[in-house]
Amino acid sequence: RRVKGSIAEVASALAKLLVPDNQWPELLQFLDESSRAPESDHREVAMMMFERLLETVGDTLRPHFAGFTGLFGGALTDPTSLHVRVAALKALGMLISLLHTPEELSYASQHIPAVMQILLDCIQQLGDQDDTTGTLIAIFELLDDLLENPAPVLAAHLPTVVEALIQVAGATQLDRAVRERALNFFYFAALRKPKMLVKAKLIPNIWGMLCRVLCEAEDKDDIETSTHELAGQGINMLCTHVPNKHIFPLVAQFVSQAITHQEAMARKAAVSALIIAAEGCHMPMRESLPTIIPQLLNCFNDQHLEVREAACICIGQFAEYLQPEINHSYQQLLPPLFNMLGDASPNVQEKACYALYSFCENLEEKIIPYLKELLAKPVSYTHLTLPTKRIV
Repeated sequence: RRVKGSIAEVASALAKLLVPDNQWPELLQFLDESSRAPESDHREVAMMMFERLLETVGDTLRPHFAGFTGLFGGALTDPTSLHVRVAALKALGMLISLLHTPEELSYASQHIPAVMQILLDCIQQLGDQDDTTGTLIAIFELLDDLLENPAPVLAAHLPTVVEALIQVAGATQLDRAVRERALNFFYFAALRKPKMLVKAKLIPNIWGMLCRVLCEAEDKDDIETSTHELAGQGINMLCTHVPNKHIFPLVAQFVSQAITHQEAMARKAAVSALIIAAEGCHMPMRESLPTIIPQLLNCFNDQHLEVREAACICIGQFAEYLQPEINHSYQQLLPPLFNMLGDASPNVQEKACYALYSFCENLEEKIIPYLKELLAKPVSYTHLTLPTKRIV
């Protein structure tokens, strides 16, 4: 494969000098014939050379772009060689980066189903191994280019793309970097194409996958963002960019099912969903507080400290985004928050301080009857990171 790559590099270097002045008129015909040759090696090298040519003299070849899309489309479904399909994919990706008009992009977008099939084929072959060929990166870059384009080039094939990437993002056995790219697609799809997702009725499937990832054990280390966090970011984009009528019923359904689940991570995910949704879904959440508050109160007594931590953070977020309705529940919320100040976990104590600071800031004189109880709590504040603003 290195030899094939070297051949393509040498040919593209010559083409950069000769093609703009039409001094190598036979090249395109030769590549066209090679791309249809019975030998798979010839077909692969032809696709590799097309990729290099588009990279070096792409603008010169613009009159041939329509023909290229058909040629690459045929190679994407090569019946015998995955290597040919992958090389065609990279050539198509390079071509798409040079396309401008909706008509040009429509020629290329018709091959998206074949691209997604290559993605699934490669992942099946890779298993939990790293992608050393750059195939998956090329696919995600191609999808990113189409997603960033203001023209609705993805619309016709969006269900196919979403279905494939849901499989990738939710596959726990895959390399984390691969799953991250799939999760990032949903983040940017919600950011840039929310109406398209709604119209295609894809929100429930995307939401379901993100919630399943949110329920996974966290894989965070000190360097990288975890898949758990990326799922949360995707949920945030859905809640802030998709109309509430399409997303909040899904939030409410998930929370009601997961908040009493036997698995601690599912319960934490339910509370995390409330934390994340508070900003984008603040209007329907304000109306639903009579249902949400009792669900949340149970989490203060959860045996797992991560659930208790999340419950405290949730009150802090509610205090920020669900005003003034959240203040009406102060008699229900202050006693369990005070109890959290005496929790065995310093992390829970710290989150309780955050919640009390955020919540009490808006209570004004309502907090006065509780001050004696608050000051009597046997919590050591020496290890806590408290807000710098003064509580009124």
